[in-house]
Amino acid sequence: MSEVRSEMEWFHRLFGELGLVCKLPMRLYGDNTSVIQIAINPVLHDRTKHIVVHVHYIRQLIDEGIVQVDYLSTED
Repeated sequence: MSEVRSEMEWFHRLFGELGLVCKLPMRLYGDNTSVIQIAINPVLHDRTKHIVVHVHYIRQLIDEGIVQVDYLSTED
């Protein structure tokens, strides 16, 4: 999710340089409800310590209204 968000940020900057407007928040879809809940929920558990940097990055973007994380089933 963090890597995809980096790509989204690159496209957002590119569109800005081209004079195109990008509507915020940008939607980031995922098919893993556990990952989405970890990104949205500000409480960290011992089991999630290894992903703390990526979680803070995504959570900061959610709090700033830049990204909205939504569920999308794998089939879709």
